[in-house]
Amino acid sequence: MGKNYDDILSIMLSDGVTNIKADAFKNFKDLESVIIPDSVTSIGEGAFSDCSGLTSVTIGNGVTSIGRAAFWGCTNLTSVTIGNGVTSIGDSAFRGCTGLTSITIPDSVTSIGGAAFSGCSGLKSIVIPDSVKSIGDGSFRNCVSLTSVTIGKRVTSIGFQAFYGCSGLTSVTFKNTTGWYRTMSNINYGSFSSSSLSDPSTAAEWLRSTYYNYYWIITITGNVSKH
Repeated sequence: MGKNYDDILSIMLSDGVTNIKADAFKNFKDLESVIIPDSVTSIGEGAFSDCSGLTSVTIGNGVTSIGRAAFWGCTNLTSVTIGNGVTSIGDSAFRGCTGLTSITIPDSVTSIGGAAFSGCSGLKSIVIPDSVKSIGDGSFRNCVSLTSVTIGKRVTSIGFQAFYGCSGLTSVTFKNTTGWYRTMSNINYGSFSSSSLSDPSTAAEWLRSTYYNYYWIITITGNVSKH
């Protein structure tokens, strides 16, 4: 007969642990808090998914990657501290964490996976640091309370429907407004003028609705028409 883990409220992993395996703590419904030490370098796929009672997570500075769906469905999660060693936030990592109202993405992160924060309906604002280069498909889709976004100057790609369904989004600040164009199936559908993207309300409308169904890419070479 299997063990019953329903009464475990908190987990503090020892310093000797180096990785958390896939589905390691999946469905620990009563788990409320997790502290991941600096010795851990990776959090596996679905490691804490559907821990519906989880409210607080601290991720140590040794962690470099947060795996796919690692915290998917942790609906009561309100406090997340991401260590400054994390370089990638995996697909659907915090998907459906409806209790999150804010999160700080550290300067170490270079990629945000597809649907990473999709359905985080309580999230109000997000600052994507200058270290980030890519924002995946649907990363912030259906974050209905999201009102403002800052996109760091080194971001060169924004995925398909990254901000689709963010009905409250009214302000998007691009730190780099030059060289952006929209594409689909490797076809260039035209560029965005720097002056238009410099207006936070216009940028928000375009990402949220007008041009949500395209990939946004930075132009490296070549001439494209202005719109």
